[in-house]
Amino acid sequence: MFGRESAFGSIPKETGHLSNLEGLHLGENHLSGPVPREIGNITAVVYLYLWSNLLSGDIPKEIGRLHNIEILDMGSNRLNGSLPSEIGNLTSVHTLYLWNNYLTGVIPKEFGKLKNLEDLYMRMNRLTGPLPLTFFNISTLKSLIFSDNMLTGILPREVGNMKEFQTFYLNNNMLSGNIPAELFTSNIVTIQIYNNILNENLLHVLIPSMFMEGCALDSLNLNSHQFEGTLPRSLENCRQLQILDVGNHKIKDVFPFWMETLFQLRVLILRSNRFSGIILIPSKSNSSFPKLQVFDIAQNSFTGSLPVRYLNNFRALINATENMTDNGWFKK
Repeated sequence: MFGRESAFGSIPKETGHLSNLEGLHLGENHLSGPVPREIGNITAVVYLYLWSNLLSGDIPKEIGRLHNIEILDMGSNRLNGSLPSEIGNLTSVHTLYLWNNYLTGVIPKEFGKLKNLEDLYMRMNRLTGPLPLTFFNISTLKSLIFSDNMLTGILPREVGNMKEFQTFYLNNNMLSGNIPAELFTSNIVTIQIYNNILNENLLHVLIPSMFMEGCALDSLNLNSHQFEGTLPRSLENCRQLQILDVGNHKIKDVFPFWMETLFQLRVLILRSNRFSGIILIPSKSNSSFPKLQVFDIAQNSFTGSLPVRYLNNFRALINATENMTDNGWFKK
């Protein structure tokens, strides 16, 4: 293990002689050049951290020899080329981070053989093609993060089969077609699928209306998809919902006063839709939206007075910055 920002130069090929090495931490340094093929010889390694360096070139296919590895983090480098299918041989890996590189090409179907994989973090690359269906055979998978790529194809219904799935980020890609209802009947906690491209024949689709009782969602971001229809009342079943962003659509509805029963809600974005009518609806709650910190209803067709009753209850707005995280949303 090297101290932060203390290692320069390239990774020596002699690293491959460390056949009994179980852990190697070279993250947050200034290492450059390729990842040596000889790294595939350290077959006893359990964790390998190479993140946040200046490494370039392909990911060597020899990395598929690391059958004991559980954590592989090569994120935030300058790696390029396609993903080697040999990564599918890493059947012990549970954490695989290859984010913020220049990786291209399709995702190998062999990734579906990663039977112990829990977290796959691939955002900010240049990957293309569809999500392989083999992903959804991995029963242990909890987080699948492919935002900021160039993925195409549809969201497969098989996502509903994932029993451990919690985090699903596919925003800023070129996915098309309908969003499967199965996505919202699973155990997923956080969904971000905004900024994708719908098929020409599916320019106007409905937000899936089925949010089952006991829905586990705490964050739902569907910004910018041109959805039509009304806001589904079944969102009431998502009792832990903290963030709801349905901005920039064509939703035609009245103000969702029924959401005031979602006591954990912190962010409510309805901007740039076709909501209309007054907001002064008789309340069933003595404390409407008690934790709300972001309330955006701009560019709609609401009429009448501002909702003073709600505004008086927005005490959480006063302390909004105290709970803000680095990505602009809020801590639990």
